[in-house]
Amino acid sequence: PTGKTSVRALAFTPDGKYLVYGSGDNSVRVWNVADKAEAGLAKVHQKRVQAVAVSADGKQAATGAADRTAVVWNLSADGKISEAAVIRDDERSVRGLAFTPKGGLVVASDGGAFRTYALGKDGAKQTSSFAPKGSAGSAHVVANPAVTQWAVPAGPAVYLVSSAGAPAGTLGGPGGHKQNVLDAAFSPDGKLVASC
Repeated sequence: PTGKTSVRALAFTPDGKYLVYGSGDNSVRVWNVADKAEAGLAKVHQKRVQAVAVSADGKQAATGAADRTAVVWNLSADGKISEAAVIRDDERSVRGLAFTPKGGLVVASDGGAFRTYALGKDGAKQTSSFAPKGSAGSAHVVANPAVTQWAVPAGPAVYLVSSAGAPAGTLGGPGGHKQNVLDAAFSPDGKLVASC
């Protein structure tokens, strides 16, 4: 991608044809990798875009921003994007996004809180939510390979949450992180969680 502004978040489509990214100028752009050219552009967010996700079928993308919104986009075969739904968080900046296997969306916000949404023709409908006891800012949420559990870094811990939004455990404590956890990752078999 080219431009005069910083790239804050990005994600490839599953086929690798496009790269969807959010810029410091609040725009959402779609880059055609083979043509090395911009295929789509939208300016809906009022503040910097800091999270991007693409659905498993490559037909939708989602962006989250410091303006406390997440936008779901329809992504056409030629890389053009059109707004499908806007999700507003009244209190917190959107820090992370992930699509669920059934086409829903997980939105993570400052403090490690996250909500899941069902996406349909009528927009987005909240189906569950989770907020950790601490409030230190989640960089994003990370799904295990089966997408049955999420790791939510917040403060000096990683909270494990089921795909239904129910708490499933907390990783941290004595001998753990002394400072805020910045990121987490599941092993390919989903049995281990690494954090930094």
